[in-house]
Amino acid sequence: MSPRASRPTAPLRVRLQIRALRQWKHLVHRLRPYRRPSQTVVFVAGAARSGTSAMVRIFERDLRTTVYGEGHRGITTAYVRGLRPLKPLPELQTVLRQAPTSLVILKPLADLHNLSTLLECFAGSKCIWLYRHYKDVIQSNLTKWGETNGIRNLRFFAETQALAWPPGVLPAPVRAAALERYAEDMNRYDAAALMWLVRNSLLFGMRLDQSPAVALCRYETLILQPAQELRQLYAFLEHPYPGDHIVREIHSSAAGKGARVELSPDVDGLCRCLLDRLDRLPRLPPPGSPGADPARPSWAPC
Repeated sequence: MSPRASRPTAPLRVRLQIRALRQWKHLVHRLRPYRRPSQTVVFVAGAARSGTSAMVRIFERDLRTTVYGEGHRGITTAYVRGLRPLKPLPELQTVLRQAPTSLVILKPLADLHNLSTLLECFAGSKCIWLYRHYKDVIQSNLTKWGETNGIRNLRFFAETQALAWPPGVLPAPVRAAALERYAEDMNRYDAAALMWLVRNSLLFGMRLDQSPAVALCRYETLILQPAQELRQLYAFLEHPYPGDHIVREIHSSAAGKGARVELSPDVDGLCRCLLDRLDRLPRLPPPGSPGADPARPSWAPC
């Protein structure tokens, strides 16, 4: 992620609406907290430019939610390469317990590699993992943060993240593919594609593809049928759907923006394989799903 990653991504009109809504929600929550006996913490996760910010803004429009967006000062520490990691777990738990609603939304972009730990630490918590066609993500990424952003991110992964992430959270073949192809003069599209590959492969490395607490949401489906998608996600969260007004910002024009992105055949093949694998997964966990099976491999070569 670029140092500019924390800059707003939504249009000014939408940002002003959300700001006004936050002020109104703060007042409403003081007068009438929306609490149940138990609290559901929801982690909105996925690679950058995959629709996570749009999903957070959708939840913002529900009066019965408390939303801690990316970089919220109440739950994060100092900036690291434009991202604010979450506070240590004891501090985070203390903050979230004080939320005035039973449905609490977080976007842990800087802590994606710790998502399995977060789900374990918050009883009853759930995750919505968003993913998007890799070429659209690449085009959006480089348009927003500059043509060399993929190379900068891959450099940071090679020099820092690949060494610091807990063992096993990233499948070894994906780690090797990214490190072997990294070079300062590489194809800028390939670099951004490899970061898409790394980020989305964490789902499998942490065995979250087998977790009953994780639902998948493909961005293209979200923007084409937002109301239907959110009704199903609210059912997964076991909270009542507040109404179609929460998806009024969503539009379908963001699809297909990466048609002109040109990747090396081997990188394109790796990304296509992972996208197909994501598409084959159940979008919602089956009822009564037992969770990850240690004997069942979560990752296998294409």
